[in-house]
Amino acid sequence: MGNLISRKAVTVRTGARVNGNLFAEGDVTLSTGAKVGRPGRFKGLYSSATVLLHPGVTVFGWLVAERGGKVQ
Repeated sequence: MGNLISRKAVTVRTGARVNGNLFAEGDVTLSTGAKVGRPGRFKGLYSSATVLLHPGVTVFGWLVAERGGKVQ
């Protein structure tokens, strides 16, 4: 229900949801069907490393990956 902040890598598992911002100093992986944010309440995802998005991922708001990323 809140923000997820990590100094390491983060994996949001299949179907899981982060209703707040997600900030990570490591790589971020959003597994199939994972969600960040909520409709009408835009949040953000920031990684100082890379972001990997699996099929069916939804990010409401902005996404920043300092070292790039990949959509599978």
